[in-house]
Amino acid sequence: MSDTSPPIEELFKVREEIEFLTKTYIERLAAEKGSLEDHAKLLITILDSIADGLIVVDKNEKIVLANKRALQMARSNIRELTRPELSQKYQFLKNDGKTVLPREQEPYSIALNEKRTAQVEGLIVGDDLGPEGLWIRSTASPVINEKNDLLGVVTTFQDITQSKRVQQQRDALSALITHDLKNHLASESMFLEMLAQEFSDKLSAEDVELLARLRFANFRYLEIANTLLELQRTTLHSTTLKHEKVDLQEVINAVLQLNQAVAVKRNILLSLRANEDLPKVMTVRSAIQQVFHNLVQNAINASESGQSVKISITNGRSSLVVRIADEGPGISQELIDAFTNSRPVTPQALGSSGLGLYLCRMLVEAHGGKISLKSKAGEGTSFTVELPLEPDGTALL
Repeated sequence: MSDTSPPIEELFKVREEIEFLTKTYIERLAAEKGSLEDHAKLLITILDSIADGLIVVDKNEKIVLANKRALQMARSNIRELTRPELSQKYQFLKNDGKTVLPREQEPYSIALNEKRTAQVEGLIVGDDLGPEGLWIRSTASPVINEKNDLLGVVTTFQDITQSKRVQQQRDALSALITHDLKNHLASESMFLEMLAQEFSDKLSAEDVELLARLRFANFRYLEIANTLLELQRTTLHSTTLKHEKVDLQEVINAVLQLNQAVAVKRNILLSLRANEDLPKVMTVRSAIQQVFHNLVQNAINASESGQSVKISITNGRSSLVVRIADEGPGISQELIDAFTNSRPVTPQALGSSGLGLYLCRMLVEAHGGKISLKSKAGEGTSFTVELPLEPDGTALL
C-alpha cells in the first residue's frame, strides 16, 4: 500500500494558515469589543449630558440604565432597585400635591401594560427628597420590536419644581388682583344703581341712556371678574375641597331654583327631565354646581320672552349625560371655534359667557368628562355634558 500522507511541509503550512486565521479572528473580536466599549461609553456620556432624568427598564421590570440626572433627582442609587421597588420608595402624587396617583394611571404602567406613550405632571415624595418633594413631568414610552413584543420601557423625568412654584405665586397674585377688581366693580355697580334710582327722573334722555350703558358695561365686567375669581377658587386640586357622592338631579334642581327668579321675570320656562335611578356623581359639589349654573345662566341670557330652557339627565352606555338646550339666536362661530378647537378669540367676542364656558370645560375635562355644543343661528344652542361611569355605576367628575 502506497503512502498517501501529505508531506510534512504541507502540514506545517496548513498549521500556519490556521494560526494566522485564528490570530486574525481574535484580533477582530478584540477590535469589535473595543469599538463596542467605545460606543457604550459614548452612549452613556450622551445620556448623562441630558438635562432630564432617564430610566430604562426591561420587560422583567429591572432597571438596566439610569442616567446621572435621574440619580441626582432621586438622590440615591436607584440602579440597584427594580421598578416595583422604585414605586415603593417614592410616591407619585397628583397635581394637587396630596392625592396618590393610582398605579394604573402612572405613565410607566400605561407604557408597560398598554404599549403606548403617556405623560403626566405631579409631585414625587420620598424620604430622600425632603419634605417638599420634587415636582416633575414624567413621560414613559414602550420599547417594542418588529413583532410588537415589549422589550422594556423608557421613562424621562423633567424637573418642573421651579416653574410650578412660580405658577403658584402667579396664581395667588392673580387671585388677589381679581378680588380687588371685583370689589371695586361691585362698589361702582351699587353707586350706578343708586344714581339710576335717585336721579333718573331728573336726567335727560341722553343721560339716562348713558347711565344704562354704564350700568350694563359695569355689570358685564363684574361678571367677568367673578368668573376669573371662580377660576382661581374653584380648583379640584384644593385640599379644602372634598370629593363626595352627589345626587346630580338634586344639584341641578338647586341650580334651577337659583335661576328661577330671573327666568320668571323674563318669562322663560325652565324644565328638567331625568331618568329614574340615576347613579350618583363622585365629585366636588361646588365644582359641578358651578358647571351647570354657568350653562343654565347662559341659556337664560340667550333666551327671549316666551321661550324655554330644557334640561335632561339620561344614562348613556358608559356615561351620565346632561343636556341643556335653549331656543335663543345661537352663538357666534368665533365663540364655537374657541370652545371646540381651543382657537384664539378676541376678548370682545369672548365676553363673560366665553369665560364661563372655559370654566365649565376646565372642570369637566379635569377628570375625564366631555362637554360639547351644537348651535345654529335662529334655532338655539345645546350643551351636552358626559360624565364617565365607573364599573360600579358611579360617575366621576
